[in-house]
Amino acid sequence: MKLFVVGDICLDVLCSIRERAALGEEKHIDNLTFSLGGNAANFAFAAAKLGLKPELFSAIGKDFASGFLKQQAKSAGIKTHFIESGLQNSYSILLVEKNGQRFAYSSKGALEKVTAKELEKNLLPKLKSGDLVFFGGYFHILSLHPGFPQLLKKIRKKNCLIGFDLCFDEFGKWKIFHFLHLIDFLFLNELELTHLAKKKSEKAAIAFLLGKGASNIILKKGPKGSAFFSKEFFCREKALPVKAIDTTGAGDIFNAAFLKAFFSGADAKKCLEFSNFVAAKKVEKHGLFVPPQSILKRKLQ
Repeated sequence: MKLFVVGDICLDVLCSIRERAALGEEKHIDNLTFSLGGNAANFAFAAAKLGLKPELFSAIGKDFASGFLKQQAKSAGIKTHFIESGLQNSYSILLVEKNGQRFAYSSKGALEKVTAKELEKNLLPKLKSGDLVFFGGYFHILSLHPGFPQLLKKIRKKNCLIGFDLCFDEFGKWKIFHFLHLIDFLFLNELELTHLAKKKSEKAAIAFLLGKGASNIILKKGPKGSAFFSKEFFCREKALPVKAIDTTGAGDIFNAAFLKAFFSGADAKKCLEFSNFVAAKKVEKHGLFVPPQSILKRKLQ
């Protein structure tokens, strides 16, 4: 099985703050870090650290961040296939509060060059039966939307599996129901579930998505743990009690850990347990982090 990752890469500017500034005020930043970012790139980083050897398909711009992003991806062990663009790179400004929670402001830039047509030309010839294609940051890449269902159908015809992280739709449209049935693993958090299904309870929301064609739903619940749902089975797993320092990228790392456990032969409950552990170790630290392989191997036994 080969892992192909499609989606966003950006430069994350992480700022640790004590409190939010009101209009006209100025507040001190305790820690400022530049990091590889983007749903897809974060996932690929974690997948590489977990030994999955990912190949990332995205777009890179032409400014001071280009060299940094390429070097970060390479040093993480990610094989990259970049569409070269004359546009500015994508950036995210992330303000991280004392409790580890964060809020973000992003620009898309070069990501506008990622299209279904380009992926059909560059990605499809590399796929073989049993491979996994994971999409991250779909709602951040509007240029990917035209022709996307057709691309998924062609990936499925190759007998490949498809993973999809919902991410947040800042435009509030949440249009995925026309291709939901083509996705094998749907990853989302509680906020995204509420917006997508528009139901008052988790039970009703999950039932709605399964009725719309979802196969395997993996729900990330932060300090409340995680859950897995399919039409035949569901299970839950509690989160580890940790002090959150920085939650940025934790969901993407959780996704990679789940798929690592799944393709190692673990059942759904073990996948959740392993993913919760890896994500918990990340939120204890600033920036992207995955525990060493020696620890991870013991956790999967």
